[in-house]
Amino acid sequence: MLMFFREMSEQWMQENTVTKSGLALLTLLPMSMFFGPLPTDIALSSIGLLFVFHSWRHQAWSWLKQPWMQAFLALWAWIILRSLFTGLLQDSVVKALLFGRYLLFFAALQAWLMVLPGRRRFLFCGMAVASGFAVIDTLIQYVVGYDLIGRAKWMTDRLTGSLRRPRIGLTLAWIGVPVMAYGFHQIVSRAGVVWLRLAWLVFALGVFAIGLLSGDRGGLLEMLLAFAGFCMFWSPVRRHLWLFVLGLGVLCGSILWADSAAFNRQVALTVDKISHFRDSDYGVVYRGGWQTFLDYPLLGVGTKQYRHVCPKLHHFRAKTDSVERKSYIIDSIFPCGHHPHNLYLEWLAEAGIIGFGLFVVGLGLAFRQLWRRRDVWAQDPWLLGCAMVLMARLVPVLPSGSMHVVWAAVPLWLMLGVLLAASGLVKR
Repeated sequence: MLMFFREMSEQWMQENTVTKSGLALLTLLPMSMFFGPLPTDIALSSIGLLFVFHSWRHQAWSWLKQPWMQAFLALWAWIILRSLFTGLLQDSVVKALLFGRYLLFFAALQAWLMVLPGRRRFLFCGMAVASGFAVIDTLIQYVVGYDLIGRAKWMTDRLTGSLRRPRIGLTLAWIGVPVMAYGFHQIVSRAGVVWLRLAWLVFALGVFAIGLLSGDRGGLLEMLLAFAGFCMFWSPVRRHLWLFVLGLGVLCGSILWADSAAFNRQVALTVDKISHFRDSDYGVVYRGGWQTFLDYPLLGVGTKQYRHVCPKLHHFRAKTDSVERKSYIIDSIFPCGHHPHNLYLEWLAEAGIIGFGLFVVGLGLAFRQLWRRRDVWAQDPWLLGCAMVLMARLVPVLPSGSMHVVWAAVPLWLMLGVLLAASGLVKR
């Protein structure tokens, strides 16, 4: 461990002021994600601006020629152009213009900040500290009723941790699983002293426990999918996996047995929603997104215009929940939901086939490069964990936040940028 931090210190001393500023902001970014969208937006936007300055000072613009970057830039240009012809011009154009900050952040990671292994240690430490804080803070909220900054539970079966809304499970899945993957590798490889391996085990079980107790079904599912993918592709883990699965089963079984609210939400309510998915709240917004796409298949309705256009054309009524006896009818102002709650349906509904195609092409070009250099990132447990988080984030049927809001967009661009940088695609 001392060697790890000594090498970090040496790497820090080698960097110039601009790079140090970028690394400092990137180290703080994971923690900012547990305190809301504003600090996260400030951090990623600042990194993007520093990257533009870095590119100008060194006249290093080769990242603009990367095929996946050109596809994403074309997507950005398209949504801006489409937004010029919407009914609510100011709202749509501003949101479309602001989408560019994600692309600058993504480019900064894969062409500048994360190209050296020593620099990636800073992000790893930021993710480890942030996810460890989130586990402790949310556990305190579960036991006491309030977290460390005085934020109360959202509901009896929903936790927020330090966030204002109940997204702690999803955020922890994105930030905590790569760190947990590294820790699990340390456990099974018997690297380090005994107390450190025990600490990694407690951390891993804590991440899963919070995922279950948080009431965030999507977060728990993405957490399980990402970790299952890691175990599938990381061979040293498979020999000892049954021990962890046994321990995890005992932990989850004990929580569900002792906490009826957690069992009701994570098991009974999930089964009920899946069995009546079409008329559930998610089924309603999925249908709204698909029907809006069919209404405007080629061009879409424009950035952030789904919430205005869909209610004028479609009205849905969600099924009353049979477990909690609580109505899930979407409110009368936005009967279609504020957005389709699905990554792909959002692009289809708001950007049409053209925008959706550019997004898929950009991802396809990036994944082609990652697949060619899989021998690089697949040999590192933390990077493999990042890859599995990215894959879980892109599962087509899972619900997701809007790609125009920070908390939902950052994980995709963060993981993709780190993996492309680690694949050695930039000449050094």
